[in-house]
Amino acid sequence: MIAFALTLLLSVGGLVADAAEVIGARGPVAGGVEADPGDTVTIPRTEYDALLRRIERIEGLVGPHAGNLSAVQALSARLDAGDARAAGGLRVFYKDGLRVEDPNGDVKLKFGGRIHFTLTHASGDSDLEQQVGSLEDGAEFRRVRWKATGSVTDQLDWAAEYDFAGGDASFKDMYLRFKQVPYIGNVMVGHFKEPSSLEEAISAASQPLIERSPVTALTHSEGTGVMTRQVFAGGRMQAQLGVFRDSVNAQGADAGDGENAVSARVTGLPIDDPTGNNHGGRPTLLHLGAHASRRSVDGDMIRFRARPEAHQLQRFVDTGSFPAESVEVAGAEIAFVSGPLWIQAELVDSQVESEMGGDPEFSGHYILVAYYLTGESQPYDRGKGRMGRAKPNDPFLKPGGSRGLGAWQLVMRSSTLDLNDGTIVGGNLRDTAYGVNWLLDDTTRIMFNYIRSHLDRPAFGGHGDIFVVAFQKDF
Repeated sequence: MIAFALTLLLSVGGLVADAAEVIGARGPVAGGVEADPGDTVTIPRTEYDALLRRIERIEGLVGPHAGNLSAVQALSARLDAGDARAAGGLRVFYKDGLRVEDPNGDVKLKFGGRIHFTLTHASGDSDLEQQVGSLEDGAEFRRVRWKATGSVTDQLDWAAEYDFAGGDASFKDMYLRFKQVPYIGNVMVGHFKEPSSLEEAISAASQPLIERSPVTALTHSEGTGVMTRQVFAGGRMQAQLGVFRDSVNAQGADAGDGENAVSARVTGLPIDDPTGNNHGGRPTLLHLGAHASRRSVDGDMIRFRARPEAHQLQRFVDTGSFPAESVEVAGAEIAFVSGPLWIQAELVDSQVESEMGGDPEFSGHYILVAYYLTGESQPYDRGKGRMGRAKPNDPFLKPGGSRGLGAWQLVMRSSTLDLNDGTIVGGNLRDTAYGVNWLLDDTTRIMFNYIRSHLDRPAFGGHGDIFVVAFQKDF
């Protein structure tokens, strides 16, 4: 039966092709006007006879099997029904992670994670090591994460991410997000990043140097709470406001009175030309933002300290714990992208209300310059007000085993963190970091960093030289 159907289709197809060839040969009538279907057309006798013979041959094929046409139609209906049943099942595919979706796209799941491995070599002069101790080399799995995300229609999504680096499972993202809430926007509930600096907002998989700057010692990362996010001006502006509690363990739990924080962040894009249509083909954007938070102090004691951009090294600056009632943090941020050039800077100030008197104030700032030698441009995530993940124009890792150049990026960042004020002498840390990044594809990076770190304390000074290599893969 199937053979008959195929023969029938091939024969009819051949007839249609022959007819089209003959009709096409006559072309348009005089004056360039196509012939009307009712016009009389003259064709050579030989072609006319050939068409007649073709029609007779098909009639001979169809005639003996005319009774089977209904069976062929029934078979076609069964095949269509099978396709419909298949469409009603789940779609399983890989795109930046393993994804599962229902055919209507109402329910979606994604499974993935990341593995970040680093190697560190460090040395310091005698003045530095006299203050902080000997600098040791090391290797570590900086991040080992497993993450599941999902959505239910366009009203709710969720995330569950664990970090296993260090041997214990700790929460990173663990939240429910209610979307398109009238007059409010998106509402997140759970454990996630607080509204803070641009540097904190950028994912570890996208940040241009292996570690964030020491300035983040003044800001806050994850907290447990409730946050609303609203997007304005067609995605060019976004605002976040949240209430949080500091977690006392790796699973986001907390207990106690008065240990709360209120945090907010607002960002905007005065210049937003991702295609470069108005800037000579160079994607161009200007990001401006500000953030602020006020938090009560857990246990009436507070402490600020920071490492020199190498996670395995000891902290070079440290205020030690001192009495405090609350801390207020404010910061300003700017970022500019023009084609392969990326410039970013931030200033952060932290004011402590302390029972010791004097209310010490600490500050930090950095400026970063990055450039893609291979012509890529740093993308921007408008929904979160942060830089996104770059994709190489010519990936080194390609399907089929072929190889490209990948994306190559040069980075320089100068940062300063000052933890000296009044009776608090935590030290002043000045780092200059240089980096070379090789993006093999959009989820695989090899990063080389050199950090020249200077530590200043009253009557003391010293510096260290630090080399860090990172191998990063997201999946």
